[in-house]
Amino acid sequence: MKYLEVLLIDDDELHLEIMLRKLNSLSISNVKCVNNYKDACLLLETYMPDLVILDYYLDKGHTGVDLIKEHLLNQNVPIIFVSTFYGKEVFDEILNVVPVDFIPKNVSDFELEKVIRLATAKKKDKAANEKLKDFIFVRYGREIKKLNVMEIEYISVDGKYLTLHVAGKKYLI
Repeated sequence: MKYLEVLLIDDDELHLEIMLRKLNSLSISNVKCVNNYKDACLLLETYMPDLVILDYYLDKGHTGVDLIKEHLLNQNVPIIFVSTFYGKEVFDEILNVVPVDFIPKNVSDFELEKVIRLATAKKKDKAANEKLKDFIFVRYGREIKKLNVMEIEYISVDGKYLTLHVAGKKYLI
C-alpha cells in the first residue's frame, strides 16, 4: 500500500484533512487531494490514480456519481464513497456506478485499511482476468495453444468448422 496512488476528493476541508491523516497513518503518502468538482474533473483528464476515495456530496450541487459518470465509469479504478449523510436513494444511485465500497466519514483506521486492501485486491484480480480476454485457447494436435486475438489474421468458415489463420499456421476448430 506504500506505493498506492490515491485521489481523495471532498469539498469539506476538515474531512479532507482528517482522511489524509488517516491515509498517512496507513503509510499511504502518495495522495492527491482535491476539494471541488471542477478541479477533480480537470485532474482526471490527465491523471488516473490507483484508487479514488470520493465524497458523495460535492460542491455546487454536484455529486460523486456525476464525477464517476463523466470520468471514471469504464476505468479499472476502485472507488470508495464516503459520506456523513445518506439514505436509500443515495445508496441506490451509488450502486448504479458500481463502487467498491461505501463508508462513513468517521470510519476507523482498521476499517479504512480493510476497505483499501480489498479494493486493491479486486483491482489486481480484475486486471488479471482482463489480460485473459486478449487470448483464446485452441487445440493443436495433442497440445493446447494460447493464441493472441490480435495476431489472428483471418477466420475462414466451412460448415461447422472454423479455421483460424495465425502467423502462417492454421488452427481448426
